[in-house]
Amino acid sequence: MSKFSITQLETARQNPKQFANNLKAAAGTKSSFFCRGKFTRWQDSVGEFHKQNDLSKAINYLEKSFSNRADNSKNRNEVARFISSLDAYAAEFKKKGFTLLDRRKNIHIDLNAKVFISGQIPITYMNTKGGFSVYFFSQTGVSWEGELRFPIVQSPP
Repeated sequence: MSKFSITQLETARQNPKQFANNLKAAAGTKSSFFCRGKFTRWQDSVGEFHKQNDLSKAINYLEKSFSNRADNSKNRNEVARFISSLDAYAAEFKKKGFTLLDRRKNIHIDLNAKVFISGQIPITYMNTKGGFSVYFFSQTGVSWEGELRFPIVQSPP
């Protein structure tokens, strides 16, 4: 059975035929390369913030995750930007009065007997109105309203 990430739906929309060909070619192969990217490590620190309920511990966690990098001004500035983003996230979370419900909820949607979509919902909160708020993190200011993954995430199972 082939799978692809829900984040790849926009790629599929842009060139469905090429996407299908790539999906067929990738079936049965596994990547042996695995690296926690910088943004992923920042998201891990958000998880640490929620696990510990302590911003300073989350910042320490984030700094430690970057400790194997060269000590130069470029890397220090980059870590400082990630810390600033973490601080802003924590302040916004507290300001909104949300209650954390779930982190990294895996999703699995069968399209047919041969293909399924997988993905992860990073953060789910109970908001102050008794409803749910789901957060996806992005490094760029994307217009989420037009993305194919969001109607799928919002639809009941």
